[in-house]
Amino acid sequence: MSIAKDGDREAAQWVERMSVPTPAPDVARSFDAWIAADPDHAERFGRMQTLWESEAFVQALGRAAWQRPRPDLLRTLLGWLTRPLALPVAGAFACLVIAGLLALQSITTQSFSVAPGPAKRIALADGTRIVLSGGSRLDVRMAPWSRRATLAQGQAFFDVAHERFRRFAITSGRTSIDVLGTAFEVDREAPDVVSVRVYRGLVGIESGEAAWRARAGTAIRVTGETGKQLAGPRGDGPDWLEGWYETEGMPMRLLVAQLSRFSAKPVKLADPRIGDIPVSGRFRISETQMVLDALAATHDLRWREEGQGYVLGEAARMKHKSNNQ
Repeated sequence: MSIAKDGDREAAQWVERMSVPTPAPDVARSFDAWIAADPDHAERFGRMQTLWESEAFVQALGRAAWQRPRPDLLRTLLGWLTRPLALPVAGAFACLVIAGLLALQSITTQSFSVAPGPAKRIALADGTRIVLSGGSRLDVRMAPWSRRATLAQGQAFFDVAHERFRRFAITSGRTSIDVLGTAFEVDREAPDVVSVRVYRGLVGIESGEAAWRARAGTAIRVTGETGKQLAGPRGDGPDWLEGWYETEGMPMRLLVAQLSRFSAKPVKLADPRIGDIPVSGRFRISETQMVLDALAATHDLRWREEGQGYVLGEAARMKHKSNNQ
């Protein structure tokens, strides 16, 4: 078989693999690597994908109705490509596809960084809307065949524009989230802890060898390769978009880290033991001192301003106990 036919066969195989509702993250990464390895791959993939969708292919199969994707039709597609009818049709489609690919060929990368304080709203070229909380950093890579983002730190709410063939994948630490078009929140609570809350649609989540599916109204916290179901979100988006934050048994250290994202001054714990205290409630996260007052009153703690930040200290009775040990 010629090199050209080998290349078309490989491209057609990728069309079949990428036509499933949600390709596995490792498949998507391999596809990106294959596309980037040779400029000819993008042209071949576009041509095969256009033929896969074409009415001429439907007629050649003699079908009244075209239902796709159909993995079992791959051999039919490859066989059809060798027929005389396919050559002029493929040539015409190739011209259109290559013209489109040349217009889209550029790969764009953007980096967004938000200082602690107010959230930042971002609109991507594909129509996807993102809100980054304070203290967040996000990198976005847009290519004609994929959309990818990396949440290096912080928290983000994604309202992903639906595209049939170009999925949107988010990576945060070891955790990856794969979607077509949906609304969800990703919170990198710690280097190895990522929580995902889904407000609309369905997302696939993967960490190491573990994988989950999360539908609208559900939430999961992933630690390493372990997932824990959380209370489902309510409404159309997270409360922190409006300056609020709700917790249910969250360790104090995580709440303090969240508070620091929205505060111009960082918040620290004077005693690491305080970090294990479970906290539940609804807090006006954009009002740092108000939240500190609430935590101090509820858990018998004290806070003070120190230097350029706030320190949440231990209670008097904890000091007394330490002195008597």
